[in-house]
Amino acid sequence: MMSLVLLSITLAVLLVDSSMAELTCHRWTEEDNNVMGPSRTPEDERQYCEGVLGYIFTQGKNEEYPGCGECWCCKPLDLVCHHWTEEDNNAMGPSRTPEEESQYCEDVLGYTFTQGKNEEYPGCGECWCCKPKDLVCHTWTEEDNKAMGPSRTPDDERKYCEGVLGYTFTQGDNYYYPKCEECWCCKPESTPF
Repeated sequence: MMSLVLLSITLAVLLVDSSMAELTCHRWTEEDNNVMGPSRTPEDERQYCEGVLGYIFTQGKNEEYPGCGECWCCKPLDLVCHHWTEEDNNAMGPSRTPEEESQYCEDVLGYTFTQGKNEEYPGCGECWCCKPKDLVCHTWTEEDNKAMGPSRTPDDERKYCEGVLGYTFTQGDNYYYPKCEECWCCKPESTPF
């Protein structure tokens, strides 16, 4: 009984911590579907999403997570460090408080203020202000189309985009990646040298 109580408390803490994270949709992959099976229940999906994948199961109730769209299984957004620019520093001033940085990061820039607690966002390093990766559209090339074949499925495109190209597959849900427009496969924006 005691271990059940501790498990419940641990799960509650994890869910509260995760609710502070911005989330994006995790679409079921072919592997996910194979593991859960064709006659799965919402509770089976919940256990798989949270217990196996370590994500958040919302059953599509994503008012607090607009980036997750209508998905039932949501994962933390992949964030990177926003290095304060000269303009940021001038706007906040030299004797700013963490609260002022938080307000600037979230309200002015529209990013996520973590105060360096980035366990859920390892890509943000030790930064206090984290932003989504700048992603742009990857237009399928002739080589991409040949590799995927003419009768490819969205899951085939996901595997190719993420597994072969190493990009991010969004299936067009680009709330956090406006530069990717309506593309399904998004790649990091090139940085000029």
